[in-house]
Amino acid sequence: MVRFFAFISIFLSLYGLLHFCAFAKMQKAFDMGKGGSVVLACFLVIMAFSPVIVRLAERAAPDALFRAIAFGVFVWMVFLFLFVSAALLIGLYRLIAMGAVNFFDGSMARWIPSARVVFFIALCASVLSTAYGYVQALTIGTEHVVIHTPKIPNTLERLRILQISDIRPGWIVGEKRLERILSKVQKAKPHLLVCRVIW
Repeated sequence: MVRFFAFISIFLSLYGLLHFCAFAKMQKAFDMGKGGSVVLACFLVIMAFSPVIVRLAERAAPDALFRAIAFGVFVWMVFLFLFVSAALLIGLYRLIAMGAVNFFDGSMARWIPSARVVFFIALCASVLSTAYGYVQALTIGTEHVVIHTPKIPNTLERLRILQISDIRPGWIVGEKRLERILSKVQKAKPHLLVCRVIW
């Protein structure tokens, strides 16, 4: 129990730090005023505790509502990580460019992006990356590997082994996705099936 609470504390601290970074980037990019800042801060605080909300909703909310909440929470988690990472990288470039301007001359000032430009570049990059990752997650990838070995008996011309990796039954891997996976398995007609399931 102590380890569990320690893990939750560390996770929420790091996750909260990501939200604080996002808040700081938006504060620099836009003049939202006191009211806008309060609304944004409340939203980010709620999203920082969203994994806990998902855990509670898993037991209390209907299945359809839980799926909607969980989907939003985990997409947000990916998006936030990508956004903060992109913003920090672009912000690092901005600092280097500012240092170069001070060291050389002011002719390089046009290469320094504003805080708002940094925000929108990071936003576009994270949105596109999240969308690409979502599409890739829905795609069932297959890879064919041919292995030649003398260990297979001569009586057996070919041994076809099919391995399925990282299946996580639940709201992400639902019945329809499992049906698509099983359809590919049936088409492959393996002699041996190896499956790695993560519960």
